[in-house]
Amino acid sequence: EGSESSADVTIIDYAAMPSLAAGMAIWETMEIDNESDDEYQRTVTYGKYRGMETYNFKNESGQLQLLVAKRFLVSVSIRKIKPAAFGTTIEAMKLDDLAAMAEK
Repeated sequence: EGSESSADVTIIDYAAMPSLAAGMAIWETMEIDNESDDEYQRTVTYGKYRGMETYNFKNESGQLQLLVAKRFLVSVSIRKIKPAAFGTTIEAMKLDDLAAMAEK
């Protein structure tokens, strides 16, 4: 029990409250790179999308949040998986298609 790996993806649409999305993604305008023996927290870019990635080495768990088209907050949470899973998951998601929805 409790040793199974998992990845969860959540997409929140802030169309009605774009200022809230900007507040949730304050890291979009910053450079953060903190690392210790136990974990890291850093800003990242996947394609043209900025994000914040955190990972705990001991627990093998972490979270990636990306702001897409200044409207969608995409969160990827992983458990018992190496951090390379963030990139693999994001590449499979077709974020440009999601961004195109913001223009409609």
